[in-house]
Amino acid sequence: MGDYVWQIVVLLLTSSCGWFFGKLQTRREQKQSDLEIIEGAVSPLLASIRELTEHNNRLVEQYLDEQQQRLVVQEENKSLKAERAELAQQVSRLTAKVGKLERTIKRLAKNEKDPLTDD
Repeated sequence: MGDYVWQIVVLLLTSSCGWFFGKLQTRREQKQSDLEIIEGAVSPLLASIRELTEHNNRLVEQYLDEQQQRLVVQEENKSLKAERAELAQQVSRLTAKVGKLERTIKRLAKNEKDPLTDD
């Protein structure tokens, strides 16, 4: 009878160890399965985030390029306005000189005598 008890104890210990390690294996497999499910769910999100980040970077680069072009155009506009103002001043001065020359020509024309009548 002692052999039977001993066999039952060994059988119970073996079964308990099998159950315990099976339970550990099941938990490990369940965690692995959960991780695979999470990775499957997160992977497309990470890909979308990566694509959106790349798209955002391209848009920011395009915006900065356009901003630089805008600054160049503004500087050119400022330069052209200054040049226009200078040309307007030159036109005003030349107009005044033309007026003086016209008055001088009229005055000279009045004072000039007809060379044929002088003889």
